[in-house]
Amino acid sequence: MSGQLEGPPLPLAPPQTPGREYAVSEAAYLFHRSQADRLKELSFFDRGSIAVRSRMHKLIWNTDDREEFYDLTTGPAETDNQITRESGELRALREAPEPRRLRFDQTHSEMLRRLEQGPAVEMDLLVAERLRDLRYI
Repeated sequence: MSGQLEGPPLPLAPPQTPGREYAVSEAAYLFHRSQADRLKELSFFDRGSIAVRSRMHKLIWNTDDREEFYDLTTGPAETDNQITRESGELRALREAPEPRRLRFDQTHSEMLRRLEQGPAVEMDLLVAERLRDLRYI
């Protein structure tokens, strides 16, 4: 997401580095019911995202259907969203996360439904204290 970099970007892996072709990450902003009202004020309540990264490119799909595409060699700070520039790299990254994207969308929707409609979950006091220390709640 543009403008949200905290610190220097991670370096690119050298071309000869063995490993997987893509790295996939998932994020949801809402962890606990106590955050719901504030996140609604910020229009972040229902947000989540999946990012797929190759060695030189990164595609982010957001649950509000916005996509972001970055060339990490020319813009490692992810400030120049190149989603409107069709390329082979963009097509390849769009295909890579599809099964995960569908599963994430379903899980994320269910999590939001439970937070909105479901009964409050009793939390162990030690767990709650640890989550507060970590600033999750």
